[in-house]
Amino acid sequence: MLSNKKRGVIRFLNFLLFALCILLYGNAAFDMSIKNAYPFIMLALLVAFSVFSKISHAAIAGFICGAFADSIAANSYCFNTAALMCLTVGACLLSDNVFNKNLKAVITLCFLTVFCYYLLYWIFFIIPVLSTGKVEYLLRFALPSAVYTTVFVIPFYFIYKYWYKLKTE
Repeated sequence: MLSNKKRGVIRFLNFLLFALCILLYGNAAFDMSIKNAYPFIMLALLVAFSVFSKISHAAIAGFICGAFADSIAANSYCFNTAALMCLTVGACLLSDNVFNKNLKAVITLCFLTVFCYYLLYWIFFIIPVLSTGKVEYLLRFALPSAVYTTVFVIPFYFIYKYWYKLKTE
């Protein structure tokens, strides 16, 4: 078992990691896009976090990150809060019941989660507004962004796997 001091250090490092991802999400000066692909690093972090955490912790983390994302997004109407909370709970349930906690499963789970996020965004915000080019959003933006975001889950997976081993030893 971990001592309270080590547990506190892990919680502080976890907080810093989430704060960094939230700052990267809202920072227009540090653009990480490649052509039409924009990484949603916060969602990759949430997927890696939810694989090794309890459902309640995943839901709270998804809710807080979604609230921060909604606070800087224009016209999202609490979409990010609801979507990130539901997607992290779904990722937690899938990792506990369907997938293993290995790297291949986490990469697949992250891709599915990110693509579901963009699919939900497409359903709620793109379809009602655009008269043409509805499928183009999925093929030119959502799919490359989901692939690009999935790359970021790899370092987060190893970080949380190490912290999970420390907690269980």
